[in-house]
Amino acid sequence: MYFEEDIIGIDLEEKLIFGKEIIKTNFEKCNFNNVTFSDCDFEEVIFEKCKFDSVNLDNVKLNGAIFKNCEFKNINFSKISRFIIDFQIINSFMKFCIFDDLQLDGLEFYKNEFEECTFQKCSLKKSKFNNSKFKDTDFYECILENADLSDCSGLMIDIVSNKIKGAKVSIDLALNIVKKIGVKIV
Repeated sequence: MYFEEDIIGIDLEEKLIFGKEIIKTNFEKCNFNNVTFSDCDFEEVIFEKCKFDSVNLDNVKLNGAIFKNCEFKNINFSKISRFIIDFQIINSFMKFCIFDDLQLDGLEFYKNEFEECTFQKCSLKKSKFNNSKFKDTDFYECILENADLSDCSGLMIDIVSNKIKGAKVSIDLALNIVKKIGVKIV
């Protein structure tokens, strides 16, 4: 499967898509429910206003993929290919999503809402989370060195289990960090 076109308004439910190469394709207002993408390559693909619910991403390569104004629920990103990870998620909503054991250095997550998501044992060096909102989202044993966490709200970072040297943080996060280590601001 090789596309180089626009795909608008499709609904895929309980499908297995295996070994497909999808290049320079724009998906708009598409719904993916209980779909498994296995050994697929997405290269220079744009997803706009799409919904992903309980989608499996088994060994999927994301090379230059962009997700804009999308909704993700119950997605385990931890199964994507470890070799090609180059994507952006912009102005999207994520709930119950898992980002574990991934190298996500330098990725851009602008203006997103994360609710009950987990980032565990991820490398997020120089990643950008500008203007994102977090609710009940955990970062555990992550490397956030030189990451941009400015203008984030609701973000809680445990400085004992995460490495944040050189990260840009919002004033709210800085105050939470200071509070956790027992420093009183007067």
